[in-house]
Amino acid sequence: MDTPTDFSDTVGDDSIFLGINGQVSGPFSRADVLQMPLAPDTLVCADGCSWIGIGQWRDTLAAVSYPVVTPVAGAQALPVVQPVTGAVVQPADLPVVQPAAEPAGLPVVQPVIQSAVGGTFVQSSINPVPLENAVSGRISDNLRICPHCGTPYDTGKINYISVHPDLIGDPLLGADAPRRFLPEKFNAQGYAIDAGGMVCKEMACPHCHQRIPDACCQLPGCTFSIVGAPSCGKSYFMTAMIWQLRNVLASKFDFSLQDTDEQLNSVLNEYEKLLFLNRDRQKPVSLPKTEEYGANYSNTVFVNNMQLDLPRPFIFTLIPQDSNLQWSHDDMTNVIFYDNAGEHFAPGKDTISNLATQHLVHSQSVTFLFDPLQDARMVEMCSSEDPQLSKGYSSNQLVLFNEMVSRIRKYTGLGLREKCSKTLIVVIPKYDAWQKMFPCDLRETPFVYYSRSCMQNFLDIGVITAVSFQLREMLVKLLPDVVSMCESCFESVYFVPVSSLGHTPELQDSTIAIKPGDIAPVWAEVPALIQFYNSGLIPGVDSYSSTHPDSEVITGTISNGNTLLYSLPGIRERFSIPANYCGYTVWSDRLGKYISFPEITVRKNADDDCGSGFDDNFWNTPEA
Repeated sequence: MDTPTDFSDTVGDDSIFLGINGQVSGPFSRADVLQMPLAPDTLVCADGCSWIGIGQWRDTLAAVSYPVVTPVAGAQALPVVQPVTGAVVQPADLPVVQPAAEPAGLPVVQPVIQSAVGGTFVQSSINPVPLENAVSGRISDNLRICPHCGTPYDTGKINYISVHPDLIGDPLLGADAPRRFLPEKFNAQGYAIDAGGMVCKEMACPHCHQRIPDACCQLPGCTFSIVGAPSCGKSYFMTAMIWQLRNVLASKFDFSLQDTDEQLNSVLNEYEKLLFLNRDRQKPVSLPKTEEYGANYSNTVFVNNMQLDLPRPFIFTLIPQDSNLQWSHDDMTNVIFYDNAGEHFAPGKDTISNLATQHLVHSQSVTFLFDPLQDARMVEMCSSEDPQLSKGYSSNQLVLFNEMVSRIRKYTGLGLREKCSKTLIVVIPKYDAWQKMFPCDLRETPFVYYSRSCMQNFLDIGVITAVSFQLREMLVKLLPDVVSMCESCFESVYFVPVSSLGHTPELQDSTIAIKPGDIAPVWAEVPALIQFYNSGLIPGVDSYSSTHPDSEVITGTISNGNTLLYSLPGIRERFSIPANYCGYTVWSDRLGKYISFPEITVRKNADDDCGSGFDDNFWNTPEA
């Protein structure tokens, strides 16, 4: 295997993009740009890094020389930093994946930078940071989405929560709740004054009257939904994902992931304290089951004497650090996660009084946990030593999946023949129970790549896609109906193996428990990082690219909208993959070698924008 080189080795001088009057053009060579008569307000993006002014770019060229880097035979490879532990591993030490041999890590080869906004890939060896982020900022208007009821509202009509003790009793929240009101008077600091003359600082949705954190009113947001059957491990997954995200975003992507509202995130914070901050490292602990209702999981409002249950979101603020080269400190974003009890998606539970799953309308992506220990076909492949097998959980998880898809179609008006444009991330949890059947050792497979030329870390979307394809091929053999159902309903589908605990749990008084000292999550943060990448929040790189010397380019293909049909040499059978695998190199178990898929032009639905799913008149609430 060839040793990898840095981005400058493969990119050269032909990767410069220009931003002129809000339009991106390029790529151009450095020599061409230097000869162009460009206006002073022209923006430049070189090597996929941040946009800067043309004057600053030319000054940089004048002050620094840029030698052409040529790979030297036998030169030491760049170290790849493991995303969580910080351990440094030489890429040359990572063996090529060979399914017939012992599990091995995926090799890192020639990288190709890619940028994804909304899942759309620009076909170029290097793509610039989205120009709109450098020109117009992140906030375009005053409209926000309530994280509780999902109804759009104008920030100019936000309600405030009364403070005066006489102003008790709200028409939606009950006789004991402080009254919500549309303010008419403000103090010098801009805070509202209630009817009793008290200064009010907390705000509420003008429709459902639930309290909204100040950051939700000021900042844009990305919403992600997590769905899974009862007892599939969503609570453990959510806790491990957030814990790992806090670390990897800070250490690799120059972001700080902070609680927007400690009260809303109290459940997750307690779970983190129990699993990861527990001082008794050897005493087994367990998390409680996610409930359908209750103060920690849902909020209740009353409309026309009818009780409605709203989901309780987990809200975080993503704050760029000063060292972030893509975003400035002003470009903060809210990240909202929803974790529903599996019972919410049971057929017949989608009633007018249960709005707990309507956040699916506004979510940029959906993470669906498919528990291998609840499917008899995969149980036979799992370790017999895992105590979770003794619980005997079994369910038809496709029934829950079908119900979820039906609600998305109903709320968004999506036709039966249309695929949902949201990204679906199918998480196969409890990797520690079935890792022996998977040909790749995830613990030795880094998903972050560091570029010396950009002085920046990138999400290695090429490695993630290669792992997803390997898991997909395994599932096609074991669970073809699951793969078919997922890919027939969503345009873009990733399959991600995850271990929330990273260690086999134990049985304590008929309860599954784990010692905090044994917890070592594996790839738990990857599903969220894929979502951040597709939302344009973090940059991506393909280090597992079609430049791999051993790959075979697939030529027998037919593009069918969002699907690529292909055939393999020597095999009289037709195969298919979603468009998100196109343009990538993967390992094919059927051929026993690396293959490279061609790029295709993705055909989008006529209307990819989902509606609000709500009639504004439903919340017939007085504003004062």
